[in-house]
Amino acid sequence: GMVDKVLGDRVVCLWNVPKRCARAEYYAVKAGLAMTSRWEQATAALRMAGSPDLAIRVGIANSLVTFGNFGSDTMKVFTVVGEALEHAVALQRAGCKTHGVAILVTEAVMKQVECHIPCQPCTILRLTYRSPPKVLPCYQPMNE
Repeated sequence: GMVDKVLGDRVVCLWNVPKRCARAEYYAVKAGLAMTSRWEQATAALRMAGSPDLAIRVGIANSLVTFGNFGSDTMKVFTVVGEALEHAVALQRAGCKTHGVAILVTEAVMKQVECHIPCQPCTILRLTYRSPPKVLPCYQPMNE
């Protein structure tokens, strides 16, 4: 994978762009699980030092996207646009805030990784910013 951008406290990572990557979903979920595991270790140490709890939220989605250099004649940036990014943001927002989990994936991602990484159903998001609203089943990947 590659880091696409850092937006405040949000990091957008991409797999399968710009080069094809076999098992991109698997690597994305493994990276998300590793990040959440390491985050839990770090916050445990911080908690012992008296710091407040900090949470991490990871959303992973896949679909066709448009990628390339976007912008104007004076400034361009390599990035992606498409439904996968919208879904990943919705999952990330819903994860810890609403459902108390650190990582959520779409059903399409779960189907790609379920033979290697166990996933349990978590919730169904209703994407109301779409017309008509879209239903997005979500799954929580578990460490093996």
